[in-house]
Amino acid sequence: MRTLIVSLLFVVVSTGCAGRGTPIRVLFVIGSPPYHDIINLPPILEARLNQEGQFAVTRLEPPPGNPTDEKHLERLASLSIDDYDVVLFFVNLESLVPDQEAGLERFLAGGGGLVALHGSSWSFADSELWNDAIGGRFIDHAEGTYPLEIRLDDRTHPITAGLVDFETIDEEYCHALNPSVERNVLGRLETRPEGSLCPDGPNEMMWTREFGGGPIFYTSLGHDRDTWENPS
Repeated sequence: MRTLIVSLLFVVVSTGCAGRGTPIRVLFVIGSPPYHDIINLPPILEARLNQEGQFAVTRLEPPPGNPTDEKHLERLASLSIDDYDVVLFFVNLESLVPDQEAGLERFLAGGGGLVALHGSSWSFADSELWNDAIGGRFIDHAEGTYPLEIRLDDRTHPITAGLVDFETIDEEYCHALNPSVERNVLGRLETRPEGSLCPDGPNEMMWTREFGGGPIFYTSLGHDRDTWENPS
């Protein structure tokens, strides 16, 4: 998952902590109903981060056997740039309560980075802060996974530098995008599968933006192993 590795480096470079001689501290927030495999997918990315040798990853996850328990999110209320550089979300969870929102807002205001994967754009529908930070909200997708062609819009960005257009098997997410929100689109779906619920787009599926002082990266990819093990 080179794209995600470099994106983590990018958001941390923006905070000014890269090159300081200590690992980049990543809080990996996990949680989803069983349609996302939060047991076997996160270790794929963690192994890649460990291979890079520049990251210290801490998991924030629900208790075994209860993947939708949201009690672990309470820790976000005390989230601090003194403890972490980047918060990485792989979640399909319902709610952020006000003190958790406040913790995330302070973290971003301090220059902390946020990386959100896949169903994270569906999560926390009741959080205006979250929806504004991500810059787009999942609304639907055709059932199942499909071969998707990803076209890179920005090939000079640190996240996509060195990459070329690629194909992966994943869900074809449809997002509601606020036209007033500025986002730097890195990649989009070249085509949508037959049966798409939004055949006319929007097709943006990977972007960066700034929000509240912190750099944000979102990708709609990441449903299952086909993408998590895709070299691009």
